[in-house]
This record gives sequence, C-alpha cells and structure tokens, in this order.
Amino acid sequence: MAHADPLDGARLRNERAREHLTQFRREIETIYEHFSRHFAGTHPETGGYAVMFPEVREPPPALAVIFGETIYNLRAALDYVVFELATHDSGVEQEGTQFPIEDREDVFRQTRRTTYLKGLSEEHIALIESYQPYKGCDWTGTLRRLSNPDKHRKLHLLVSELDPDVAVSAGWRFDAKDLSLFDPGDADAETRREQVYIGRSRHVEVQLTLAVSVTVADGIPAVETLEQVEREVDALIKRFRPLFD
Repeated sequence: MAHADPLDGARLRNERAREHLTQFRREIETIYEHFSRHFAGTHPETGGYAVMFPEVREPPPALAVIFGETIYNLRAALDYVVFELATHDSGVEQEGTQFPIEDREDVFRQTRRTTYLKGLSEEHIALIESYQPYKGCDWTGTLRRLSNPDKHRKLHLLVSELDPDVAVSAGWRFDAKDLSLFDPGDADAETRREQVYIGRSRHVEVQLTLAVSVTVADGIPAVETLEQVEREVDALIKRFRPLFD
C-alpha cells in the first residue's frame, strides 16, 4: 500500500484555493462584461450625441467572501508545509507550528525559530527564512497583509481612465482629462447608464472605453494578486517536496 505524500494537505489546500480563484475570476469577468456594454448615439431627449456607460456599482459582498476563502487556503497551505517539516525533522508532531512572515530579522531569529518553527532543522529554517519579506520576498508580505479581514471584507470597483484619446470625426482630439468640458447627464432611469454628451451633431464618432478593476484595500488588484500568490505557493510546495524523499 502506497504511503500518503506528507505534503498532500498543503497541495489540497492550494488546489482548493485554485478552485475559489476560478470562481472569483468568473464573477469578475461578469462585472467587466457589464461595463463593456456602452451605447453611443443620438440622445432621444436632447438630440445631442451621447455615450452612455453602465452604472458604477460596488462588487457584491459575496465576492469578498470568495476572496477571503482563497487567501485562507493559501495561508493554510504554507502552515501545512511547516507542520510536516517539523514532524519530519523532529520525528514527532509539533504543536503550534506556523509559517512565519516577518519584516524584521530579529523577530524571526529570536522568536519565530523557537515557536512557529520548533522542531525544524537549521537547513529548513534557512529555507523558510528565504521567503521572509525582510529577505526581499514580496509575495509573502502581500499574503500576510491580505490575510487581515479588514483588507478584504469589502472589495472596490476602480473605474480608472477612459481611453487615452477621445477622437471626434470633425478633426478635434480630446484627452481623457478634457471630458470635464462635456456635459455629463444624469443616469438614465431605464438603462441605468451614465451619459456623456459630446455635441448635437449626429455624425460625431467617439471611441470611449472604461478601464475597470476590482481591488482590495490599498488599491491592490484582486485577480492579479491572487493569481500571483497562488503560483508562488504552488512553486513553494513543489520546491519542498523532495525534502521528504
């Protein structure tokens, strides 16, 4: 009978995080698709040329829950690695182990190595140390920061710049910052789209695209950050796997 891989727990946690990430990405794509549906044409009331974008709404609260569950499983995967290393090196299960993420070398060396990393060999402690923010490993610091519920309890929809240029067929060119010159109308009650009036001419051609991104606290892009951290955790598990052969 084949023995179980000691890192199965860490691998399964990372796989669960990947499943949550897939669901999260799917929900985000729905939001982005919503903002791709803009309308340009003659406004029925004013006769002016209008470009109307969907109403800006914050992401649903359930999306933050999925984000939090993804982060939880990624952090748990790292803790599983340390637990198995401590058991492997000491020969017995160690209570209270955890993957430390520290900004200060003195805290890691004077405190964490005898608490979170008890039972680990000096060689394996050095490997864990290489993943510390004070050693230049940024992604672990990001994971720690996002593990704080206050950082992901509510996601935000960042509506950034329009396309760099707004081109009008009459030959005029406007930068995105010049949109303040146009008359922004109120949201249309039926379509729930925001309106930007360009002029009365029916032959004006405008190219506008909203750039949207779902972010967590501090403006960190949600999808891209989760994808990066998941890749790094997966790589760490694969790096530590040969230690158990």
